[in-house]
Amino acid sequence: MQTEELKAHLPMSLHPSPESILVIGGSQAVLIELLKYPASKLDFVEIDPEMVRVSLGLLKPEDRDILTDKRVRMITTDARRFIKTSPTKGYDLIISNLPEPATANINRFYTTDFFREASQALRKNGVLALTLPTSAGYISRKIQTANGAVYNSLRQVFGYTALSSPEFGFFLGSNSPIISDPGKLSERFTGRRIRTGYFIPDILDDAFAPLKVKMVKERLEKVTSSNSDKRPVAYLYNLMVWAEMHGGRLLNTLLEAKVRYIAAAVFAAFLALAAAFRKKNEAAAFSVFTTGYSTMAFSLVIILAYQATYGYVYEMIGLLTAVFMAGMAAGARMAGGAANQLQRLKYLEAGAIALFLAAAFFLRSEFLFYLLNFLCGMTAGMQFVTAVQQVGGGRTPVAAQEQASIAGKLYGLDLAGSLLGALLASVLLVPLLGLQNMILSLLFLKGISLVLLFSVKDEKN
Repeated sequence: MQTEELKAHLPMSLHPSPESILVIGGSQAVLIELLKYPASKLDFVEIDPEMVRVSLGLLKPEDRDILTDKRVRMITTDARRFIKTSPTKGYDLIISNLPEPATANINRFYTTDFFREASQALRKNGVLALTLPTSAGYISRKIQTANGAVYNSLRQVFGYTALSSPEFGFFLGSNSPIISDPGKLSERFTGRRIRTGYFIPDILDDAFAPLKVKMVKERLEKVTSSNSDKRPVAYLYNLMVWAEMHGGRLLNTLLEAKVRYIAAAVFAAFLALAAAFRKKNEAAAFSVFTTGYSTMAFSLVIILAYQATYGYVYEMIGLLTAVFMAGMAAGARMAGGAANQLQRLKYLEAGAIALFLAAAFFLRSEFLFYLLNFLCGMTAGMQFVTAVQQVGGGRTPVAAQEQASIAGKLYGLDLAGSLLGALLASVLLVPLLGLQNMILSLLFLKGISLVLLFSVKDEKN
């Protein structure tokens, strides 16, 4: 209960009269502490109903009875979707009890876009409270970068922000001045006569000690980057923190390189690969490789954009994936019987480029997300089958064993491209370049593939 008391009473002390409170994630034990205040409404949001059930089962019977209070409302949905779509607004306090943004999923709750949505759900003097990884006494450079990006995003939205000392890791935002003077906060908490087992006013003195807070603020303000849905850098920076803790020197060396150098190295590698395939007159094979890479990376962009826009990250992501696979099956079914496979490959490459260009227009309604992913999968399926036919000899019959060997080789290239696309896009390119620039990089790659197809002669048709 010591952690729950800290997460409840410290944020509550920052508001003069919190009546309507929203808690995002974490343990329901926080609600037990919040119910000690004369609040009129306590909303607790957790996406997984099974998690709620299990957590409640871990509480003492008397604590579970407390949570039957009429002021408490348990809501099982995506918290970001709830904040964006719920007619219930006007919270005095929003407490985020989520882990640090170490994944693209959790990162959604630490972006400029989410802070803007949370700001609209708060009353004029409402406060958003969240926590980030702590650092005892000194903020290392990597934690500085990770937390600083989130702090910059918070400052871009809220007119007033406040920080705790590094040992506590609290970040606070409001559209009204935040009183964080430790003496006044201690006086406020004492005056409320709240009974606690661990939390005492002296904790507020330490959490908001002026010299410590000043050090944190000066350290974080040196960071220039910010975290957004379109450029989710915070989860990359947290990966750097993790790598440093576990001795990942190679990963840290790579991640510390400047963005333009990483992007240039990736593009140079693809150009070199294209030259190698061109020398062997295997433009169709290179097309399969780039299709595996680009469709996987593009599908990840769609999923990330969907998560940020609509929130759901479980069954809806499964549905998006199923739609992509259905598109692949449909594309493969439609690909047979072409008289000129090389010409069709050129058309398909141009179609992929057009599809990537049209992404901005598709990502405007929920249905269009699914349509876009279906078309992405269909393009991949058609290109693979067409490439197998092209490499296999076009109209010339090929022995079944040789055809199987060709299909296996191209399938391996397709899988290699998909693996590389998933790895580079999720770990490096999306957080470093952002979603829009990631799409531009895919256009560049498919452009290379299209030029390569035009540069070779069709000797088999």
